[in-house]
Amino acid sequence: MRRASEPPDRPRADEAETSRRHTVYQLAAGLLLAALFSVLPALADVREHLQTLDSPGVAPWAALLLMAGALQIAYAIYLIQIPDWSTVWVVSLVCLILATLYAMFLGVFLMADEHSQIIRWMGLVDQLSGDRAVGWCVIMLCLSCLLAYALGRYSVRWHRAG
Repeated sequence: MRRASEPPDRPRADEAETSRRHTVYQLAAGLLLAALFSVLPALADVREHLQTLDSPGVAPWAALLLMAGALQIAYAIYLIQIPDWSTVWVVSLVCLILATLYAMFLGVFLMADEHSQIIRWMGLVDQLSGDRAVGWCVIMLCLSCLLAYALGRYSVRWHRAG
């Protein structure tokens, strides 16, 4: 039964907390899916490396993607372990930093040619020919920005609600 002093449209504190936790878990699941999606090209490169006997090794770009994916997975676990508005805020900043890195690499890929030293160092000469690296950066930039926006907005609303 509802008390007379309780507003009719406001959820109880335990219902609000449960709802917030579910939302945080959904955001963490989105972050995990984005992390798994982001490492797919790197896993293909690792598989190719393992299947070739005289392979020079895993390309530096694949190692960078694997590290970024591992970072996203670590922060998703952090978000699941401590579902608080400040944790959501920190994870949104991490997503924003990753989006910035994808934007930076997108700029490099758009302006550089296959003779560029950074392109050769990262082992991206093959990916640059078909604009695969550019497309991948655009997709990951959009996904990272979307996650950063959703996490940041939810964190601010949660903090304002008290």
